[in-house]
Order: sequence, then C-alpha cells, then structure tokens
Amino acid sequence: GLIQLTKMEDDPEQIKKFLSLQEKSIYKLDNFIQDIVNVSKNVRTEVRQDEIDFHKLIEGIFDQLDYMDHARQINKKIELQQQSSFFSDQYRMSIILNNLLSNAIRYAVPHRKNAYINVRVEIKQGEALLKIEDNGRGIADEHLEKIFEMFFRTDNDNAGSGLGLYIVKETLDKLGGQITVSSTLGKGTTFTIKIPSEVPCHSLSNA
Repeated sequence: GLIQLTKMEDDPEQIKKFLSLQEKSIYKLDNFIQDIVNVSKNVRTEVRQDEIDFHKLIEGIFDQLDYMDHARQINKKIELQQQSSFFSDQYRMSIILNNLLSNAIRYAVPHRKNAYINVRVEIKQGEALLKIEDNGRGIADEHLEKIFEMFFRTDNDNAGSGLGLYIVKETLDKLGGQITVSSTLGKGTTFTIKIPSEVPCHSLSNA
C-alpha cells in the first residue's frame, strides 16, 4: 500500500515520509525473520565455547542498534568487573543481549530527562552475572509472568514480534543460564541473568 501511494505522489516531502514508513516496515519484517532464524539455530546447533569479551560485544550491539528510533537520545553505560576469563557461545550471547538491549531502546521514554540503559557485568567463580537496567516504560505486574511466552504481547504493543523474550529464555536454557525480571510500570525494568562459564574442551584434555 505504501509503495502504491509513493508511486502516485508528486510532493517530494510526502514521498520522503512514505519511504520512511516503508523503511520501518522493512526493519520490522527483517527483525521478525531474524527471530525465526534464531529460534531455529538455537534448537539445531551445538553450543560453542568461545571466550567472551563482554565490553566489545555490548558496544558492538549498541552500535548496530543505533538505527532505532531515539537510540541516540538514550544514555548508555557499560560496567564490567572481571576476575577471570569467561567462556560461552558467542552467537547465543549476542542473541540474548541484542534482544534485551533492543527492547530497552524500543520501550524507552526518550524525552524523559536522563533516559538511560545501564549494563553491568560481573564475572567470578565460574559464572557471569548480568544486569540490564533502564528507566523506560516498564511492564505491568499482570504481564510479568507471561513475557517469556512465545508470541506474547501486551494489548497495546504493536512494536515487537512477541518472540524476543521467548528467544532469550530458550537460548539461556540452552546455555544452562537463568533470567529474572523486576519492573515498575512507568519507571523502568531490570533483567538479571546468570550464566555458567563453560570450560573449553581443549582445556579439559590438557588438564
């Protein structure tokens, strides 16, 4: 429909508006396709054991998400405390963090003074503890128990596919991790993740 309207329009400003709407629709479709691919790969592929550089990984994801509306208006902070190396599946860690960080941007209140997303990573004693905190829209109490269900969306949520948090939970299950959430509607949300570090096979064989 937008393409047909664009073809019939002569006003350059209106054409730009239609093209912008088309771009948003394409991004939404692309994200949905990527969600389906991630579900499939998580089920079908073996878990890898890569050394994770969390700071580099999180910074890279924030850079990739700069295209999202209002992303550059949000203050982003990364805190890392690391006492030892951490090993897990780089691809799956990217899926988890990409979904959580894109949600934090999508449901931000960008015009709020000091809108922020804080990511804290603490690595010790064979596990990583991650906290992703924002001061965005928050989640109503009645939805908190359902947010990890496949295709669950709140009544007024037309932004996502309803797969993002389901993928996060399923991917964490594959890695032997856990996730909890606390949220206050209108004030913000905090996701807390615990993931065990997987000792690389070659280290075990050399032990």
